[in-house]
Amino acid sequence: MKVIKVTKEYFQTEDEKVYFFEPLENEISVEDMQKIVDANEKLVAAKQKGDSMQEQDKLVLNQTEAARLLGLSRHRFLELERAGRFRRVPNTAGRFYLHTELEAFATAGHADEQKTANTKDLKDAKD
Repeated sequence: MKVIKVTKEYFQTEDEKVYFFEPLENEISVEDMQKIVDANEKLVAAKQKGDSMQEQDKLVLNQTEAARLLGLSRHRFLELERAGRFRRVPNTAGRFYLHTELEAFATAGHADEQKTANTKDLKDAKD
């Protein structure tokens, strides 16, 4: 399903308009909505087949999975989210994050920097 338009009230595909349960606070890009739709289609297809998805195959991860992927504690991951380092997938029940964005963060070396910062903070606290 190809997304062609996104507003605060709905997104439009080639075949239909799909209204959000509640209007979005901020509009999201067509590209981001397409990622969400693609992830949803993949999850639904896997569920219909009865397949269980491995964490590395998921397109959207919850907080615990995201922290594990980056090698961070869940607490540290939430601190980074509050600091604006990660964007939540909008209009989902719970907090979910795009796997591709988390991988980009990790490959850019940010996760290693955060682990180092965590270790330094612990050492400073002990002194």
